[in-house]
Order: sequence, then C-alpha cells, then structure tokens
Amino acid sequence: MFSQTVLLGRLGNDPEVRTTGAGKRVVTLRLCTTSFSKGKKYDEWHTVVAWGDGLVGLIEKHLSKGDAILVTGSNRTRKWEKDGVTHYSTEVVMGPNDTVRFVQVKGAKDDEVGSGGSDADEEIPY
Repeated sequence: MFSQTVLLGRLGNDPEVRTTGAGKRVVTLRLCTTSFSKGKKYDEWHTVVAWGDGLVGLIEKHLSKGDAILVTGSNRTRKWEKDGVTHYSTEVVMGPNDTVRFVQVKGAKDDEVGSGGSDADEEIPY
C-alpha cells in the first residue's frame, strides 16, 4: 500500500519549531493551497509536520511566512478526546523519503536554497 500527498502553496505563518520530550526536533507548517472551480477561488489550509534535525534546520533557516514551497508527505489522521468530545486532525507528515522544494523564498539567493529531504536514518516517532 502507498499514500503520498503533494502540496504547492504559501506559508501562512513562520515555521513553528519545537523539541519533543524525547529530544527530537519537529517543525509544523501551516500551508495554504488555492484552487479554482466555476469561477470561484477556494483556499485550503493544511498542517505539515516534518521530523529530523536536517530537514527541521533547513526549514528553520530559510523559510518564513509568505514563502511558496512544494512538499511531499503522507496523510495521517490523529484522534483524541478532550472534555468528552472526540477530535480529529489530519496532517501531512514528512518522512525520510519526502522533500521540500523552495519555489519562492523571500530574500534568498539562488545558491542558498533548493530542495532537501529529511534525514534518511531518522524515523518518525509515531
């Protein structure tokens, strides 16, 4: 079985980098994609989560709100309960074989940015 998601869009805010209790670094991106149908514009917001020091460092160093990027990953849906209510959240999770391509990055020189994959020896912790 195989699942892959490809998104091309703009960052709605600066990347949010955090460190888990186990010491793994993770970055969360809010990515807006746009489509058109019957003369109407539709914006869709996606949560993209990337693991691995190499990929997290690359995103942290080069990307900010408004930058256009292309990412690949797999859809993952999480489920949790809070105050007796069941919640669901679907995210695009970038793993060892996924990439981010910098399409339009503010203030970057052509030789500074390009594409990157996450560290191949790191595993997604869930």
